[in-house]
Amino acid sequence: EVGQEEWVRHKCEAQRKRGTVSVYDAPFSLEQPICRVDFLGMNTTHEVRVKEACTDPNANSEWTYLPYLVTTIIASVAATAPENLTVSNETAYTFLLQWDPGEPNDCYFTGWHVQVRENYTFDDSNFTNFTG
Repeated sequence: EVGQEEWVRHKCEAQRKRGTVSVYDAPFSLEQPICRVDFLGMNTTHEVRVKEACTDPNANSEWTYLPYLVTTIIASVAATAPENLTVSNETAYTFLLQWDPGEPNDCYFTGWHVQVRENYTFDDSNFTNFTG
């Protein structure tokens, strides 16, 4: 297929375990397989095909194609910020930072970004202390 985008293999290859199929160690029935196709771009269109893979490649099925294109959505609701940051186990060179995660909303979680800067002085001149 000259000029066509390359097919990308997704980690939906399942292992048979005691009569079930396991994807990412989440077993499901062979009668109703499911695959989360992930790490796609936002607002991108994709052609989809599936075939059954066997231990003997000569026994593999033919490809079956989804009869329409699939387009991912545009993430419109950002994840909410983490809350309740706390520090413990301070040593001469380290500390342990913990927090409560925010709501993911349209975020497909890939990790946390933690930044630290040395010798920072907080400027509280823009804040007013109200007492009751």
